[in-house]
Amino acid sequence: MSAKTQLPAYKRQADMMADIMRRHEGQKGVIHTASWRHAELVVELLRHTGRMMLAKGARLETIQKFREAPKGTVAVSPSWDHGLNFEGDAARFTIVSKVPFMNYGDPIVRLRLKAKGGRTWYDNDACLRVVQACGRIVRSVDDWGFSYILDNNWSRVSKHAPEWFKVQQL
Repeated sequence: MSAKTQLPAYKRQADMMADIMRRHEGQKGVIHTASWRHAELVVELLRHTGRMMLAKGARLETIQKFREAPKGTVAVSPSWDHGLNFEGDAARFTIVSKVPFMNYGDPIVRLRLKAKGGRTWYDNDACLRVVQACGRIVRSVDDWGFSYILDNNWSRVSKHAPEWFKVQQL
């Protein structure tokens, strides 16, 4: 979805998230958003589930709050896509609401994107960020989890994913 997406599109996406959450009743999960505004909207649209936690504030405190939250809690954040370890039952599913492309408004990003190989560089970075986000919940060979990518842009950037990163389209 683009920045120009209207509320009805966000509501449809929230409905998909609610369906996924029903599949994972009693399991903790993480929803990765593109911005705090989007995270707040997701929490508001899914408040009726009674499972939502906006992961905003002091990072370590928020992570601890999620770890101590009841089973079934779903944390929503645009900044939990790297550097976190939710092994085992700490989180069993993750939802990537939007492929996290670099900011096109950044003049350096715009210049690199226009250079030879720029689109490959741009898409590869976005793909790596998705793989990183999904990797927050599967931390060892014996660990397992489910990742859902709700952005249609994934079909374009997924060719840059590592061979071991298998995706099944639903």
